[in-house]
Amino acid sequence: MALPIVQLLIFTSIALSAYMIAVTLERCRSEKRYKFIYCLVTLIFYNLGYLIEISSGTLGGAVVAVKIMYVGGCFMSPFFFFFTAEYCEIRVPKKYYFFPLLIIPVQANELPFQTEEELKFDIHYKYGLVMLKAGTANYKIVESRYDNINSYHTMLDFKTTSFFDKIYRMRDTLSSQINENIQPLYHTRTVNERGYNFDEELFFNSFGREYSEVRVRRESRQILKFDTILTSNDFGYDILSIIHFIRSLDYSQMKSPVSNISTFFGKENVKITIRNEGQYVVEKSETLKYKTYKIALDFTDKVFNESKNAIEIWMSDDENHIPVKIKAKLRIGAAEVHLTSCKNLKYPFSSEVKIPVRKN
Repeated sequence: MALPIVQLLIFTSIALSAYMIAVTLERCRSEKRYKFIYCLVTLIFYNLGYLIEISSGTLGGAVVAVKIMYVGGCFMSPFFFFFTAEYCEIRVPKKYYFFPLLIIPVQANELPFQTEEELKFDIHYKYGLVMLKAGTANYKIVESRYDNINSYHTMLDFKTTSFFDKIYRMRDTLSSQINENIQPLYHTRTVNERGYNFDEELFFNSFGREYSEVRVRRESRQILKFDTILTSNDFGYDILSIIHFIRSLDYSQMKSPVSNISTFFGKENVKITIRNEGQYVVEKSETLKYKTYKIALDFTDKVFNESKNAIEIWMSDDENHIPVKIKAKLRIGAAEVHLTSCKNLKYPFSSEVKIPVRKN
């Protein structure tokens, strides 16, 4: 069934419910009318949320729509129960009329991060049984504005160690501007790798469930390499903002893969599938462990050796959802990233488990 027809049917249902409320208030004098009206209100909320969800062009709008549906859905059953009981003259103790208050949705549209959050990582290169520290990475998020819109400015920089500088020197910086709904606005990538240098900008012109458009511009040594438009038929992110999207997911409710997203990388539009592989314990040492959810990213790109589980992220099993460990399969070997410190987290770091040292 075409989307406009579904939208029309849902709108008709909402209008009919509103009409029934008006008629009931005007013509019905029974006290039973109020419980019937409450039932109709829950139907309006549920249908309105569904209408917004299928019409939304942004991820943030879809999230808000689901919450509106949740308001209607969670009150629907108890209100219909009380109306049926009164209509059939079944006596229900008054104390049970407070039951709906116990199921008021407590979900808030809260992001798992806040401004001034800082994370530090060690980067290791692994080939076979050999794993060497290759560098460090620093992440920070600050409050900002982009194009007169309140935004979060996130920054991630990579730096190889002095030893690896002799093999493959790397000084890379990623920067993203996202709005309060985790919608990407602007992204820059500065690459300085063993004489290979360029600056890349992504300007997000459109972002939606069925269409995203970004302008990609790259310069190298002040020479324009390309300036082009890329599109996707789903939500399109830059490589940094997609991490924030993953952090915003509710892993405990993530039963099926998320597959309607892409990332723009150079001139490529790479399709991504996100899978929840369950709960894991990451052992950093004998005295420090982390409770995590393992999130796997499947995609095909010439940089990665395999499309399935190309990147694996172990996210903290708490409200912060910070990456504790990341593993990326490369053409030759793999890169592993380990959290070394965190600062200014929004919530308690409850997934961290410190084990006391046993004294002999």
